[in-house]
Amino acid sequence: MLYYKYCNSDGFDILLNSRLKTTRASEFNDPFDLAFGIDFEETGSEKIEPGLTKKWILESIEKTMDSLNEKFGIACFSRCPDIIQMWSHYAENHRGIVIGLEEDEFVGDRAKLVEVKYRKDMVMLPYTASIPMSKQVEKEYEKRFRIVMGRKESGWSYEEEVRIYAELKEQDKDGNYYVEIPPSSIREIYLGLRSPETSEIIARALKQKKEFRHLKIFKMEKSTREYKLIPRLINT
Repeated sequence: MLYYKYCNSDGFDILLNSRLKTTRASEFNDPFDLAFGIDFEETGSEKIEPGLTKKWILESIEKTMDSLNEKFGIACFSRCPDIIQMWSHYAENHRGIVIGLEEDEFVGDRAKLVEVKYRKDMVMLPYTASIPMSKQVEKEYEKRFRIVMGRKESGWSYEEEVRIYAELKEQDKDGNYYVEIPPSSIREIYLGLRSPETSEIIARALKQKKEFRHLKIFKMEKSTREYKLIPRLINT
């Protein structure tokens, strides 16, 4: 199965350096990414300790989720390469590129693969009366972090998003985090409707490299009958 990464023209870095940039959810354009609700009804046998307020408990949970946000980076993909809104929002107004990657080859640990579900309601987390939180509670919240990461408001459903998360390790000189991917996992490049001629020149040059002989290059064109993008295979 191929997953598609929408990029501006700098997306060629993925091919040139065989790496994917990961980003903290707090840096995404949607301020509701990693947002969650607190279920104060899901108490079980726990009771709020004397002197603790719901505000205090909420702040404690937020701190735990924030620490997880600092620990993990996320790379976002779509299941489709021809979503008009995605080209407009994430591919430099159709001047960028979309890269198709083979899931079997670049996803090392499927436990870190998250299929986004689009809902009206947030994921609800139970509060804990333990302040500070125990290691056991923190582990439980790390498990739920994955569920929160895979929930977005229903209006975003056109993205058909899939996410992969990885621990943030070494930063590069610009302060960015990356995960390495094998060149063989990169199967397709789609050039935007408005992409400059230089993008096609770069794509053709990359295909001449031994590790990218398998690469298919497409140029997006407008349908003359529908609001639709049509990929045209470029012969190289």
